[in-house]
Amino acid sequence: MSAFVLDDVAKLVGDRCTSSTLFTGAIPGGSFYGRAPDAPAAYPYAVFWFERRGEPQRQTDGSSWQLYTLRMAAYCPPSSSGQDPGSVQAGMDDALTKNPTTWATMPAGSVVHCLAEPFDGKFAKELRQAQDVFVVGGQWVMALAQYLP
Repeated sequence: MSAFVLDDVAKLVGDRCTSSTLFTGAIPGGSFYGRAPDAPAAYPYAVFWFERRGEPQRQTDGSSWQLYTLRMAAYCPPSSSGQDPGSVQAGMDDALTKNPTTWATMPAGSVVHCLAEPFDGKFAKELRQAQDVFVVGGQWVMALAQYLP
């Protein structure tokens, strides 16, 4: 997949997070692709990124599909109290796995599915120059299809 398609997928992930009331209730700081802002508006906030799994599978019709791991981690300041990791995790799951095969379309491809898988613990232990600490994280396997001209 090209970076263009991953940027489109990142927008879809952000849109799904914004439209999930469980997500916005548990993670009022919102979701960010790759890096959080220097001054998040609220806590906790979530950062997500993609890791490619293997090589693209090319089809005879010119299309291809690729598996990615979508990782998301929520962070808050060390002094923040009252964070409920279970609610944060439920918000992530609601945004990403509710209707796992029903995603909005993209100009050059589509999300075939997004399914939860066991979290392997990979996350940035501290973000924003050690100002924020990890609350909870999750990961999902995403199958993306790309349509080539």
